Amino acid sequence: MSVFTQQSPSVETREIDLINIVGTAGAAGGAFAGNFHWGPVEEITTITNAPELEAQFGKPTDDNYVDWFSAFNFLAYTGDLKVVRAVDEDAINADDSGSGVLVKNRQHFDVVASGSATANFIARYPGVLGNSLSIAACDANTWTNWAYKNEFDFAPGTSDSAAAVGAAFDEMHLVVVDSLGLFSGVVGAVLERYPFVSKALDAKGPNNEPNYYVNVINRTSPYVYALRPVSTGLTDPTDGTIDSVTIGAGGTGYVTAPTVTFSAPAAGGVTATGTATITAGAVTGVTITNAGLGYTSAPTITFGGPGTGATATAVMNTLTGVDWGTAMVQLGVASNYSVLSAHYGRDLSGGANSTAITANELVDALNMFENAEEVDASLLFLGDAGGDASHTAVVQHAIDNVAERRRDILVFFSPKLGDVLNKTQSAATVSAVATRNTIARSSSYAVMDSGWKFQYDVYNDKYRWVPLNADIAGLCALVDNTSDPWISPGGYTKGRIRNVVTLAFNPNKAARDALYKVGINPVVTFNVDGTILYGDKTLLGKNSAFSQIGIRRLFILLRKTISNAAKYFLFEQNNRFTRASFVNMVEPYMREYQGRGGIDDFRVRCDETNNTPQIVMNRQFIGDLFIKPVYSINWIQLNFVAVRQDVSFDELVGQTF
Repeated sequence: MSVFTQQSPSVETREIDLINIVGTAGAAGGAFAGNFHWGPVEEITTITNAPELEAQFGKPTDDNYVDWFSAFNFLAYTGDLKVVRAVDEDAINADDSGSGVLVKNRQHFDVVASGSATANFIARYPGVLGNSLSIAACDANTWTNWAYKNEFDFAPGTSDSAAAVGAAFDEMHLVVVDSLGLFSGVVGAVLERYPFVSKALDAKGPNNEPNYYVNVINRTSPYVYALRPVSTGLTDPTDGTIDSVTIGAGGTGYVTAPTVTFSAPAAGGVTATGTATITAGAVTGVTITNAGLGYTSAPTITFGGPGTGATATAVMNTLTGVDWGTAMVQLGVASNYSVLSAHYGRDLSGGANSTAITANELVDALNMFENAEEVDASLLFLGDAGGDASHTAVVQHAIDNVAERRRDILVFFSPKLGDVLNKTQSAATVSAVATRNTIARSSSYAVMDSGWKFQYDVYNDKYRWVPLNADIAGLCALVDNTSDPWISPGGYTKGRIRNVVTLAFNPNKAARDALYKVGINPVVTFNVDGTILYGDKTLLGKNSAFSQIGIRRLFILLRKTISNAAKYFLFEQNNRFTRASFVNMVEPYMREYQGRGGIDDFRVRCDETNNTPQIVMNRQFIGDLFIKPVYSINWIQLNFVAVRQDVSFDELVGQTF
């Protein structure tokens, strides 16, 4: 309020903020879309290191190792990667009905949960990994002999809020079990524990938080969703152990008890053992000495020793479940909260991986990155771009619809493996150039390298061919973290590629000349210096400052930071004061970059010469930034000149040789 509107003498204060500065930008983040066997679908997930990648998206397999190790290789240089998982129509989440259902992510689950799905528990993500999950639960009535009793300190009871409506024994203990060992490597390992959760929809925890087991699981579990109270009619699962042995024929001629051999379970399980008893030369029984673990079907049994004809079959130990009551969702009546008469257990099954990720699925995943206002990323690498069949379409889409549309992100891609593997220098060069020409794009927002590297897969104890584009993007992220974005990622000091056994194509000088001419950056292994990025070009066809990666990234940074600061001038008055404020905001920022070696010289113009009366009346505002960037060195010439003994070196200064 203005002081001149007061009716009596007074002192009024106002605060006016004239501190306009250009903020600094953070280190460049990576972006990648690919095929994984676990994790959310069509949803951006930020990963900071390799253990997180494994935990969120599973381990590499023979089906998806190219995509998995592309993400892994980028994380070897920096710790900021946004990942989107792509799936095809064959990808299915395991569930406890056995039929499976596709649930892409949490938002999609909300749609599935309100639909007609018949499952009660669903694996969190699509993939065969979900088939390794089991759910087991008990209440106070079934606590004593529960297999997972030792995972908890006390028996479940009755929650306070449920007791208020007469719901006895509404609390449960619930565990999520790795029944096949695909997550933990240990068959039967307990992955999650949920103590004292409630069957009651209105139950509250000790801090007044919702304690209904469906809400708790859906809010916290990285493995499963819960849909609704368990209904009748589901087949009870086995717990992977042997309960007893039924003698089919006792055989004859046994003088001493024969040996008993059970066939082995799946990898990671424990083989059951037992001892036989005999009566009058025949086998009359088998005592289980070790029930084993990890059986998905009853094992075969053989008898050894003196005697013949004895047969037997194993009986699997089942976890009998009961109906928890579909009326459980109706509150206020004690009988609606069913007391378990036996332990509850359910196996999840029906999960399936994608069988053929095509360009269509990858394009859908890449589109998650197209909005610069929603996703902050600077380096988009493509792996093998979905394989030979989709390579051209995926690369072109990434350049046209992500990079060129955002204009603040670079796309990195490699030639196809068939272009460079087991080929001569000449043939590999021709194939790589042909692939570059097939892409048919001239863009300063795209970067192409020369091939693939051979690296060790510690998860599967084998070697894999992986494209280099994730490494090139990683080198750009590395210079952000160690120096500045405008610094070239190539060369002997900053361009060292990691995790390389050998290259599919190690271009010689003639090949490098041909590749670099069309904007392909060679990656070269030298005897002493290792594997080096030996170029720093974008795919811009003409000879321009923007044909250098460093300069393109410099202008991306300047545009991003200055335009973000300039938005605070929207709706201000276009007058001399505002224009001077803009100049005073930008010039210190530009001088800082000049002092750090990114800019050789600059000029900022924002005055009446470019903000003419017509511009002002059109409610427009123009600021011109003239920039002389600093160029990286791509070629070095050293002149070694022999001179006579009587020649003065001063006479040679300024001579051209």
